[in-house]
Amino acid sequence: MPAGITFAVIPTAPFATKLARMAHQHGHQVIIHMPMEPLQHQNGSLDLLTDDMTAAEMQQQLSAALVATPYATGLNNHMGSRFTVSNAALARFLPLLREQELFVLDSRTNPSSQFGLMAATQAIPSLSRDVFLDNVRKPEAITQQLEKLLAVARKKGKAVGIGHPYAETAAALQQFLKQHNENIEELVVPLSQILFN
Repeated sequence: MPAGITFAVIPTAPFATKLARMAHQHGHQVIIHMPMEPLQHQNGSLDLLTDDMTAAEMQQQLSAALVATPYATGLNNHMGSRFTVSNAALARFLPLLREQELFVLDSRTNPSSQFGLMAATQAIPSLSRDVFLDNVRKPEAITQQLEKLLAVARKKGKAVGIGHPYAETAAALQQFLKQHNENIEELVVPLSQILFN
């Protein structure tokens, strides 16, 4: 995979620290893929940020996530369709990210998400996902989403795609990049390059 691909690591995953270190060693940017409360929350599924947590409880979760994912420079939401629409919860959480100098990527798991918008109002560098690549886990469908991502990037000057570490996604991405081999370094860049350039 090109070094420009950013790796989002779930901090509670069994090999989170090892994966974050490996990604960094191979030149990839690392961000925290922070579990956040979805609308359909099943208790005990993950250690989630919930909209009823205090700032101190959120700080505890964030501190543990930072330890588990070394080299993280930003954070995006894993799930979070409930948490990211709660202005009150975000008002408690976002100052913690600003203190750690982490940027925000809003995965937009809920079209009404306020995560990226509220981050921007608090002077936290932020951006939002444009295209999910692999909601349909078939190479041809993923290739269509990659083409859509490229079209958005050509129109807007930049675009953010999010995909999972599925074999189908990796295969479709490798084939897509092979077709655009001469432009890989322009097509695939770390999130921070989009944010700060």
